Amino acid sequence: MKKLLIAASVAAAVASTGVNAAQVVLHYDVSLAGTISGGSSGSQSGGGTATIVVDDETNYGAFVMNTALATSSTSFGSTLTANTENVVWGQFDPLAFLDGQGLVFDADGATSRVTACTDTSPPVFGNTVCSNAPVGSELPFTIKTDGAGNQIMDASNIGLVTLTSTLTINAPFVGNVMTDVDYTLTMNPAGSFAALPDDVNLGLYNDLANPVPVPGAAWLFGSALVGLGGIARRRRKAA
Repeated sequence: MKKLLIAASVAAAVASTGVNAAQVVLHYDVSLAGTISGGSSGSQSGGGTATIVVDDETNYGAFVMNTALATSSTSFGSTLTANTENVVWGQFDPLAFLDGQGLVFDADGATSRVTACTDTSPPVFGNTVCSNAPVGSELPFTIKTDGAGNQIMDASNIGLVTLTSTLTINAPFVGNVMTDVDYTLTMNPAGSFAALPDDVNLGLYNDLANPVPVPGAAWLFGSALVGLGGIARRRRKAA
């Protein structure tokens, strides 16, 4: 039954995106809420966009998510706050995704990179959020699993997907800091492709997100070829 629901969702997505049956592009609006615990306490909140590309004929799957979030973290009674932007990307097994197993990333896993950071509070013990997470820094993006090792994700309804990630950092003086974030992805057929950093190449994803426009001169050249073909046919008939 679950596979039938997934197939129906994919069919609906195909109808809304107008792509080939084997190639489905899903655009999402993202909302997120997180908690910080362990050696620190606090919260994260924000939103963004995400894109999932699935091509079961070529066994290709790509996930890209852009988020802008506000972070507040308190240690030893002092609070650090900042606004940050991140991009997450990775390639996954499309058949596993369509079978309801979630985003099973390839051997390289998924990566989260800080693309912008603005501190909104003064330093604490010489540290700021942006000094701990400078622009360009990367961490693995790991999807949380339940006690049975299953991803906390429901792909049976592709219109609404929930991801939960856990990040643990061994921070000086305060010990391990754990951040749990829930990402809720709501399908938006009119959405645009989530952007990748310029130095990341996800193959088919880049091709779909950045189609090469056909120059106007090429259309004129094509029209000229059609015209020449018609002239050639008329000459053969006249001969």
